[in-house]
Amino acid sequence: MLAGGLAELEEQLESPDPELRMTAVTKLAKNGEDRAWDLVLSALADADARVADRAQLELAGADARITAELLGHSGLGARNEDTRQRAAELLGRTRVPVEAKRLARGLNDKSSEVRRRVAWSIERLALSGGLEGEAKRHVVPALRRRQRGDKDPLVRGAALVALDAVDHEAALELALDALGDRREGVRCAAAWVVGGDEEGARTHLERIATDPSPRVRSLVVRIQERRGTRDAAEALVALLESEERLRVRWGAVEALRRLSGMRYRLDPRPWRLWVEGLESDWRPARTSGEDPLPDGASRAFGGLPLLSDRVVFLFDLSGSLWTRREDGRTRKEFADAELRRALHALPEDAMFNVIPYTDRPFPWGRRLVKATPRNVARALEFFEGCRESGTGDFLEAALLALEDEDVDSVVVLTDGAPTGGEVWSLDLMVPLLIERNRFRAVRFDSVLVDAPDGLERHWRELAEGTGGRSISIEGR
Repeated sequence: MLAGGLAELEEQLESPDPELRMTAVTKLAKNGEDRAWDLVLSALADADARVADRAQLELAGADARITAELLGHSGLGARNEDTRQRAAELLGRTRVPVEAKRLARGLNDKSSEVRRRVAWSIERLALSGGLEGEAKRHVVPALRRRQRGDKDPLVRGAALVALDAVDHEAALELALDALGDRREGVRCAAAWVVGGDEEGARTHLERIATDPSPRVRSLVVRIQERRGTRDAAEALVALLESEERLRVRWGAVEALRRLSGMRYRLDPRPWRLWVEGLESDWRPARTSGEDPLPDGASRAFGGLPLLSDRVVFLFDLSGSLWTRREDGRTRKEFADAELRRALHALPEDAMFNVIPYTDRPFPWGRRLVKATPRNVARALEFFEGCRESGTGDFLEAALLALEDEDVDSVVVLTDGAPTGGEVWSLDLMVPLLIERNRFRAVRFDSVLVDAPDGLERHWRELAEGTGGRSISIEGR
């Protein structure tokens, strides 16, 4: 028993101070008694996201009884949707076997967000061996129904990929049909499944290499790199020869560079000569590190290369951006200058948007617009005149950026520490965003200005999980 006992910690969990409630959650988790875990479980419904985040992370190490509670009225069966969302994500992190029959029921939740997270947890549990209770018998039919009939294409995609983790043959059958689905998110999920089919991947991927959606084609690039065979390298070169979208072309070049160790640029001819010299059973000898700045790209934003002509700029206007440095200037003035440089570097046929954010996003435009001199001038006037400040909800701003179907790259300038919204913890936020984006195939790049120690790894994880880059700089 910890000093002060459970009664004192339970009282502390009712404190109006969220910092004290977070401390109580941590101490209760260390206590380990049944009553202590029950109290941590109740904190999933805390009104302050920091407290609920802490509870969610602590519960990942709980015992089988608490896992059963997460599957029942205290978790997936809770009236509060935020609690159900957290329980749905958390179940994929648990360290004890999860009963498949009860987990499959969560796929019927009225919230599409909960249904998608349940499918994601099924996927993670299947890959880690954490499903029990005749998993195929209970989970496969439920996932089939979601993949075929859910109204939300992201849920359909998540169900298909989860099914692949449980029963590849069943998923492959559905994926081949889904390659022709009218919703590109579903086609992206289908591409992941067929790309993992050892026997038919080459044929299946050739079928979708010319998909009308640049998102699907961008995802094909990542799948071919993952395969790492001679025919995959050849397919990347062929895509580079025919592709028009800049973001997809650069993605192919970066993939070829990592596979080959070569440093050729966007011109496909040297890549064609390289691939023609490979043996039929070639495999990459190593994965090469990426260039700090790809040749031919522009140092257009804080030293970060811009490899897209369909880009959204996100700016964290939380309190730190307004801190005055020794020279009297603020980081906001640095951000003004970087955006000015970036927008003036875009060709007029490129498209962009600007979204500063605090506790909510303040988009300049409803969607991407062409980088004409008039639009650039208007966007700069808007941003340079923006005086919003407060907490910084990065997740909401990022999800807003993803709503624009034309976006293929998001560039964020931040101090690295989210300070608002429904999720604060980067340990939770980054995996959530990567999962949400995987059938969207948008690249996330980040410029971290005077970031606190220890945060860089989270932003690198987001960049690596989406094909982007992350750099840290000191504010000017």
